[in-house]
Order: sequence, then C-alpha cells, then structure tokens
Amino acid sequence: MDFLSLSVLPYLLLYKYTTLFLITFLAALALPLPSAPSLMAASAFAGQGYLKISWVILVATLGNISGDLLGYFIARQFGKPILYKLGLRKVLDSKNFISIEKYLQKYPTSIVFVSRVQVQATMAVNILAGLGKLPLYKFLPAIIFGELVQVLFYAGIGYWFSSNWQALYALVNQFSWGILLIIILAILVFWKPLLRRLRTAQ
Repeated sequence: MDFLSLSVLPYLLLYKYTTLFLITFLAALALPLPSAPSLMAASAFAGQGYLKISWVILVATLGNISGDLLGYFIARQFGKPILYKLGLRKVLDSKNFISIEKYLQKYPTSIVFVSRVQVQATMAVNILAGLGKLPLYKFLPAIIFGELVQVLFYAGIGYWFSSNWQALYALVNQFSWGILLIIILAILVFWKPLLRRLRTAQ
C-alpha cells in the first residue's frame, strides 16, 4: 500500500481516468501494478466527489478487458512458437495440457469468472485461452462478465466505504488469496480423476 500511496495516488488524482485505465490495462497484461487498490482508491475519490463513479466503473472495466484481450491475442499468435523454441514442446503437446485446453473450451465462462479472483490466476487463464485458441466468441463474453463483476465488487467497496477502503482492501486481498489457495488445493486433490474424466469424454 506504500507503493500505491507514494507512486500511484498522485497520478490518479492528477490524471484521473487516464491513470486508472493505464493501470488496469497494464495489470491485466501481468505487469506488477496495483489494479484493485487503484480502483478502490478511485471509487473512494468518487465517493468524496472528486470523480464520477459511473466513469470509474466504465474505465476500469474497459482497461481490464483491453488488457485481457491483448494478452489473449499475444498468446494465441506467438505463444506456442515461442514456448516451442524454449524447449517446452513436450509440455504443450502432452495429453494433460491438451485436456486442460479442452476443459477451458468446454467451460470458459465459469473458469474465466473464477480466475478474476487474483491477478495471477487471471493472467494464467488469459494465456491458456490464447494458447488453446479458445474462440473469441467464447472468450469475450466470459471476460466481459468476469471483469464487470470484479470491477463492481471493488468499486462498491471503495465507494461505500471511502474512508476505510485501505483496511477493507487488506481483508479482501487476504480473502481472495484464500479462495485461490482453496482452488489450487482442490485441483491438486482432484487432478487425476478430472484428467481421467476429460480423456474419457474426448
């Protein structure tokens, strides 16, 4: 939060929506920028009358979606050739990886929605969607729905609890890491049965 206070908030106050768009866009591309706390800060400023909450929600949603799409297209066009050159052909062509790609093809909305819990998970799913060439008509509605819900969640906290948004963000961040940990543990426990089911269905 010190980084946010010292480096981001002044620009957010000075350049407003432009700063918010750039932060959300670049964070969606996996750059280490504080997207969620910046959104909550902007929403808190809106609650205090400095910004308009409708524009905060719109700009943050567009920034997230734009970053998701660029990451998806980069992975789709250049991901596998680059990874092949790095010696990962066996991993990408393995039955397990192909099963993951097909599972994402089958349940794109639910997987993309759950991945919005954490930036790291968001980036991973965007890359997997691109590598697996998930059709755009499936990927786009999924990220629109997921990002809109995520933005409304963080914006709502920042707007309605503007004076205490930093403390609430700390709690929400811990909660989101807990959800991600549960998801990882569930995958580890049910990984082999899930792969068997996917292979049987193919």
